[in-house]
Amino acid sequence: MIKTLILVKLIKPVLKALFTVGLGLALLFGITWVFMNSFVRNKSPWIVMFQSDGKGFQQISISCAKFPNIKASVVFHNIEIKREISEKIIFDSDVKKLPFGMIKAIDTTILPGKIVLEIDRHEIGISEKHLIIDKNEYNWSNISKIEMSQP
Repeated sequence: MIKTLILVKLIKPVLKALFTVGLGLALLFGITWVFMNSFVRNKSPWIVMFQSDGKGFQQISISCAKFPNIKASVVFHNIEIKREISEKIIFDSDVKKLPFGMIKAIDTTILPGKIVLEIDRHEIGISEKHLIIDKNEYNWSNISKIEMSQP
């Protein structure tokens, strides 16, 4: 009986300390999660408008609502698409299919993220800092429309 009483008196402070540490860690995790979630979701994703007239003219228009100064169009010639296309793709998660071209890489962990597309054998890299087309870097403030020729 005395041994049990002594054991309870010894275990009680240890359990109290463990509970306090656990509660503190849970609170720290909760605050961190709320902060990180709001940081990640506070930005907006890339919006790419795919357009084709069905006669050899194709264009993508790139924008991001959070960055109004980021707007660019890339025009492609000689892609054989037999139908008219006007489709907006919002890159807020994994996008599986594009109206034309393909996705080579996508990272939307922290929006707007980074995207690499391949359209008509041209590689187009989209990020907050710049637009990269066929390993040529373009600053967002210096471009509005880029005409592509056959590679």
